Parts: sequence; C-alpha cells; structure tokens
Amino acid sequence: MEEDIDLLLEFHERKINGEFEKKWRLMEKGLTPILQDGDDILNRSKFYRIVYNHLRGLHNPNKPNPDETRLLEIDRELMNTYFRWMEMKTQAIIANRILMGSPVPKSNEPLWPLSSDIPNQPLFNLYKVLIESLTLNTIQSLNSFLEVFQKESSHISSNEGKLLLSFGINQLTRQYLRNKDKSIAEKLFEFYELAISQELILDRWGEITHVHFKNIISVSLKVDRPDFANQFITTFGNRLGPGDENSDTLALSKAMIAFSKGDYKTCLKIVRKANPKGYLTFDFRVYELKALYELKEWDQLEYKIQNYDRFLHRSTLPKDRINLRLESLKFLKRIINASHPFDQNLDLLKIEIEENQPHDSDWLLQKIKEKMA
Repeated sequence: MEEDIDLLLEFHERKINGEFEKKWRLMEKGLTPILQDGDDILNRSKFYRIVYNHLRGLHNPNKPNPDETRLLEIDRELMNTYFRWMEMKTQAIIANRILMGSPVPKSNEPLWPLSSDIPNQPLFNLYKVLIESLTLNTIQSLNSFLEVFQKESSHISSNEGKLLLSFGINQLTRQYLRNKDKSIAEKLFEFYELAISQELILDRWGEITHVHFKNIISVSLKVDRPDFANQFITTFGNRLGPGDENSDTLALSKAMIAFSKGDYKTCLKIVRKANPKGYLTFDFRVYELKALYELKEWDQLEYKIQNYDRFLHRSTLPKDRINLRLESLKFLKRIINASHPFDQNLDLLKIEIEENQPHDSDWLLQKIKEKMA
C-alpha cells in the first residue's frame, strides 16, 4: 500500500486531479475491513489524510462537503484504533516481562482491557487472548490462544504473527523448562509445528535463532519425534546463519539426536570434537556425562563429573540456574554410588527426583529403574 500512497501523494502535489481521483477511488475500493497490523492502520490513516487535504484544496472551505466530513471521521477512528493497538501491544510486552521475571514500570491499569473497549478485529482478538494467557499462565489459557491464533492468524501480517506466536512460545518454553511434563512438551511442539509450517519461526533475514533451533530439537525428541528433528535439521540447518554459537547449536542438535537413538559413541564423538562457547557449554558437558554413563566408562565419568562440578561453581550464570544443574549432578552421583538393586536410597532418590523435576529428570529416573532391575 505504501507505493500506492506515494503515487497518490505525487498526483496531489502535482495537482493531477483526474488521476488523483481515479487512484483514490480505486484504492478505497480495494481496502478490506480487516486490519493487519499497526503499519496497516497508519497507512490507511495517511491515505485518508491525503485525500482530505486534496479535497480541501478543491472545494470552497465555507461550504460543507460530505466527503471531507466522512474522511475526517474515518481518520479519527483509525487513529483511535492505532493507539488502542499500541496500548494492547504494550500490555502484552509488560505481561510477558512479568512472566519472565523482568522488572516493569508500576501501573494501576488493568492487565488487559475490557472486551467492550476492543475493536472486533482478528488483530485485537489475538492480543486479548494473548494478554489473558500471559497473565493467567495456564495450559487452558494457552490452548485458547492457540485456538484463536489458528483461526485468525491468516488475517494479520506475518510480522505481527511472529511476534504474537513468539510470546506464546516463550511462555510455554518457560513452563517446559520448569516442568518437563510430556503434556507441556506436546503443547510446545504443537506451537513450534505451527510456527514452522507458516515460516513464522524465521526472522526478517530468513534465519532462525539458535535458541529456537535447540528448543525445537529438544521438544521433538521429548515427544518421540526424532524423524521430525532430523527433517528439521535437514531443512533449517542452513538457516542458522553465521557465528560460532550457531555452529555449536547444530553440533549439539546432532549429538542430542544420536543420543536419543542410543548411538552413544557418535554422541560422545560430536561433543568432544566441539569447542563450544557461552551457555551451550553446559549442554555439551551434560551430554558428555550421559554418554559416558551409557558406555559404562566409569573412570572417565568420575573425572568429568568432578570437572563439571568445579565448572558450575565458577560459572557466572544466575544462581538459580546453576543450582538446578548442581542438583541434577548430585542426583547422578547418588545413582552411580548406589551399591545394589535393593538399595533403599534408590527408592528415596526416585521420590526426590519426581518431586523436584531437575534437568534430565526422565533420564535420571530411567537410570534408577535400570539400577533397580
């Protein structure tokens, strides 16, 4: 629409009245009632203002003109709608920041507006259910958001769709990291599958972030879809873009798939060949420990556990994240030290893991089960 507006403005400034009216009428006829995003609202407002200014120059200002009155009223409604959209978008951002534990400015305003204040548009319906979902933070509210998104997302711009869906994915990912319940994983997989099918997972450069890439592989394996994970690497592996962090993500993803297939030697080979940086270092080290355990390389495993323990205590990551990893490592040590299948400590350990849900709780519980067999 922006190119058409530029051409209309040129006709107005050059006083090509006949072409201006043709273009104006044609553009107005082509406008649909559905608003796609904030830019769409502003472009419509700009269009109607140009037409209004053009008519003001042609007509006697002392005589009423129905067209001018209509155009002013449309523009007023559009600007009100735009500010309503901005308000709801801001509320979604604030609700997301609260959910993520980030500081936000204090406000006495409600967390979401009353439905009577919201334009009956797909764009606004989506923001309403998203804000409610972010505020309530329940699977039920997320289901409502996903249901409305699947129904309405075709009516909004892809950029707006990416933003809205990313909020939902962030919310689910946070739940998934805190509680590895399979039902949450299945819902996160459903969100990601939708984002991938509509290419909403890609940024404006057509690339995918390493965080989303790793999460997609992780949750695909969690819901027993290694075929999906393999196909995802094939299709999107070259969309990670340049940089060490992205190449590390690809290597880690391949190691995760190898481990899920029981190919522990390949997994170990991949993680040892890599030289990761940043937070991915933790994941590489964990998969090294798990592969060594499965291969029964006990001496190497003991050495690597001690090394990882020191690494965690020196880490500058937030304390709560470090404690979660230390807790998981503590459970692994206790499983290794269990002397026989009837060791009562295994029963207690099983209960503790089920209650605390540390990192890799599923794998730890499986190792206990094997130890007790």
